[in-house]
Amino acid sequence: MRSLTLICLAILAMAGAALPVWAASFSLTLDGDRNVPTFTLTNTSGSEQLTRFLFTIGDPAFGFDFYRNLVPPPGGTVVISAPDTGNQDGLFSEAIDVAFTGFDPGESFSFEVDVDPVPTGEVVQNFEEVFFNNGLAPSSVITVGFSDGLTSVISLPDEVPVAASYSFSGEAEIPLPPSLVLMLGGLMGLAFIQRRRWR
Repeated sequence: MRSLTLICLAILAMAGAALPVWAASFSLTLDGDRNVPTFTLTNTSGSEQLTRFLFTIGDPAFGFDFYRNLVPPPGGTVVISAPDTGNQDGLFSEAIDVAFTGFDPGESFSFEVDVDPVPTGEVVQNFEEVFFNNGLAPSSVITVGFSDGLTSVISLPDEVPVAASYSFSGEAEIPLPPSLVLMLGGLMGLAFIQRRRWR
């Protein structure tokens, strides 16, 4: 019985060592100019790369007019599908949609983006009133994708106290490998059978 217990403990220790020890996670900071805020996205994961960032405005009365001053993650690439670049041509997007390669843990990506009423634009619009403190309008949503298909989705709160900067964070759950679940079930079954034999 003692030898079986030691074997089970050894196998569990090896299985535990094979599990990911860090979650896939991110943080997003919004600050700077109230009309053209700075977005700073940081990959706070232990091992996962960040592959996508999607920020969707919930209130359809507002949109993103353009982005500028993009600073990509070191050694990574950035492709922005929306909005357009800083030419202020009157095209609006309800979302910022960014794809990455090489966005490693500990690295950051930043840019500025203009928030305006649709379709007028060209006015000074406080992003706080659009992203969260927006009354009965739907909340804005942040979606972040990680390598291995992991995804984190968070809705911004409806009411946020006025501050110099705002920080939000989220993480993606890393599921247990099915093989590990089967192995643990088998070990429990063996322990139960062995225990009955020793009675």
